[in-house]
Amino acid sequence: MFIDNDWWGHKHVLAKYCGIRPKPIFGSMQHGVYTLVEEKNWNLGIKRRFNLIPYFCNSDFFSKKCKKQGINNVMAIGSPFLYLDKISPSINKKKGTIVFPAHSGFIQTRKGFIRTFRKKKRLFDHEGFIKNVEKYNNPPYTVSIVKDDYWYMSQFYKRKNWKIFSAGERYDDFFLKNVHKLISQNTHAVFCEFTSALWYSMYLGLRVRLAVKSYTSKSIVPYAVKLYTADKRSFMSFKKKYPLIFLGKLPIQLAKNIAKERMGYDCLKNKKELKKILGWDSNIKLFAAFILKKLYNLKYRFKKNV
Repeated sequence: MFIDNDWWGHKHVLAKYCGIRPKPIFGSMQHGVYTLVEEKNWNLGIKRRFNLIPYFCNSDFFSKKCKKQGINNVMAIGSPFLYLDKISPSINKKKGTIVFPAHSGFIQTRKGFIRTFRKKKRLFDHEGFIKNVEKYNNPPYTVSIVKDDYWYMSQFYKRKNWKIFSAGERYDDFFLKNVHKLISQNTHAVFCEFTSALWYSMYLGLRVRLAVKSYTSKSIVPYAVKLYTADKRSFMSFKKKYPLIFLGKLPIQLAKNIAKERMGYDCLKNKKELKKILGWDSNIKLFAAFILKKLYNLKYRFKKNV
């Protein structure tokens, strides 16, 4: 029912896992995977107005933290990616490196009751990032670019004859499925920040690397011109605890265990439990979710071509 419930194909995946057609969810879903540092510093209570409406997070750590803070009705159900992996056929890996540059975000403007989301490009050193990848990782190379960034970003990678892949845009039902298939086909993955695909790659057993221009014990110089505060904290935390990830040498099983914890592997539900939690077995909750979704669609606007 909330605007981001329809992002990245998450609702579509959960519905397929439950064996039903996609329906509005009575609640709000976490739509990305966060580092432990981000979850420690994230106060859900700041923007959450109604405890009556449930919030579905990935990890048990975050749900317990909210409970201690007096923020009720927060339930850990695990990442939609884990449910997708359960229902997806196995794919044979081929030697290759998949690369994820920083994708654009959005800015929010408010005019009366209406809130408008506009796309905001990320300033990023693509040429420097490409040189880094070609120096430390083996070909063939595939770059993953979201649809909104395709025209702008693809030119940098076409010059180097890289394969270019797009899983679609944030509203595509099959976005997550496309990302899962792409990652599953490769053996190595390179990232410039803590995007959800990093955790997906760690979970699927790829050799992952965080590429930065330089790093010391006190600072990180990224390829993105502007690094969010949460990312700065996460970079320094990983530099201290898992420095091998910057060299692409983090043990695969350790990486998978970290990803399972962040993605809420131990919080996964069976089909019956998940349908009940999401309100899909209740006509009253389905009706309420439908009405609230209509109201939110009136309130929020997402403008792509900005």
